Amino acid sequence: MAWWLGGATLAAIAIVSLATPFLSRAYFDTWLRWPGILAVAPAPILVALASWAFVRSMRAGHESVAASQMLTAPARRPEDR
Repeated sequence: MAWWLGGATLAAIAIVSLATPFLSRAYFDTWLRWPGILAVAPAPILVALASWAFVRSMRAGHESVAASQMLTAPARRPEDR
Protein backbone atom coordinates (compact mmCIF):
# COMPACT_ATOMS: atom_id res chain seq x y z
CA MET A 1 0.00 0.00 0.00
CA ALA A 2 2.87 2.37 0.75
CA TRP A 3 4.17 1.98 -2.81
CA TRP A 4 0.79 2.99 -4.21
CA LEU A 5 0.32 5.93 -1.82
CA GLY A 6 3.91 7.08 -2.25
CA GLY A 7 3.63 6.89 -6.02
CA ALA A 8 0.34 8.79 -5.98
CA THR A 9 1.87 11.47 -3.77
CA LEU A 10 4.90 11.84 -6.04
CA ALA A 11 2.64 12.00 -9.10
CA ALA A 12 0.53 14.73 -7.48
CA ILE A 13 3.66 16.70 -6.60
CA ALA A 14 4.89 16.38 -10.19
CA ILE A 15 1.56 17.51 -11.66
CA VAL A 16 1.34 20.56 -9.40
CA SER A 17 4.99 21.41 -9.98
CA LEU A 18 4.61 21.25 -13.74
CA ALA A 19 1.38 23.28 -13.75
CA THR A 20 2.40 26.02 -11.30
CA PRO A 21 4.67 28.07 -13.61
CA PHE A 22 1.84 28.37 -16.13
CA LEU A 23 -0.76 29.72 -13.69
CA SER A 24 0.60 33.24 -13.75
CA ARG A 25 3.35 35.21 -15.45
CA ALA A 26 4.79 36.02 -12.01
CA TYR A 27 5.09 32.31 -11.19
CA PHE A 28 6.73 31.64 -14.54
CA ASP A 29 9.28 34.40 -14.03
CA THR A 30 10.08 33.24 -10.50
CA TRP A 31 10.35 29.54 -11.32
CA LEU A 32 12.04 29.60 -14.70
CA ARG A 33 14.02 32.82 -15.06
CA TRP A 34 17.25 34.07 -13.55
CA PRO A 35 17.69 35.09 -10.65
CA GLY A 36 14.27 33.95 -9.33
CA ILE A 37 15.18 30.34 -9.94
CA LEU A 38 17.83 30.64 -7.22
CA ALA A 39 15.12 31.30 -4.64
CA VAL A 40 12.96 28.32 -5.57
CA ALA A 41 15.60 25.77 -6.63
CA PRO A 42 16.00 24.24 -3.15
CA ALA A 43 12.37 23.06 -3.08
CA PRO A 44 12.51 20.72 -6.11
CA ILE A 45 15.99 19.55 -5.13
CA LEU A 46 14.81 18.60 -1.64
CA VAL A 47 11.68 16.91 -3.03
CA ALA A 48 13.87 14.89 -5.42
CA LEU A 49 16.15 13.84 -2.55
CA ALA A 50 13.18 12.86 -0.36
CA SER A 51 11.67 10.91 -3.27
CA TRP A 52 14.94 9.07 -3.82
CA ALA A 53 15.15 8.25 -0.09
CA PHE A 54 11.55 6.99 -0.13
CA VAL A 55 12.14 4.68 -3.12
CA ARG A 56 15.43 3.44 -1.67
CA SER A 57 13.77 2.69 1.68
CA MET A 58 10.89 0.88 0.02
CA ARG A 59 13.21 -1.24 -2.13
CA ALA A 60 15.11 -2.21 1.01
CA GLY A 61 11.88 -3.61 2.46
CA HIS A 62 11.27 -0.96 5.08
CA GLU A 63 7.64 -0.36 4.11
CA SER A 64 6.17 -0.86 7.58
CA VAL A 65 8.93 1.14 9.26
CA ALA A 66 8.53 4.09 6.90
CA ALA A 67 4.76 4.10 7.26
CA SER A 68 4.81 3.85 11.04
CA GLN A 69 7.39 6.62 11.36
CA MET A 70 5.40 8.87 9.07
CA LEU A 71 2.13 8.25 10.89
CA THR A 72 3.51 8.60 14.41
CA ALA A 73 6.02 11.43 13.87
CA PRO A 74 3.56 14.23 14.71
CA ALA A 75 2.55 12.47 17.94
CA ARG A 76 6.06 11.83 19.23
CA ARG A 77 7.86 14.33 21.41
CA PRO A 78 11.30 15.55 20.29
CA GLU A 79 13.01 13.74 23.17
CA ASP A 80 11.39 10.45 22.07
CA ARG A 81 12.85 10.63 18.55
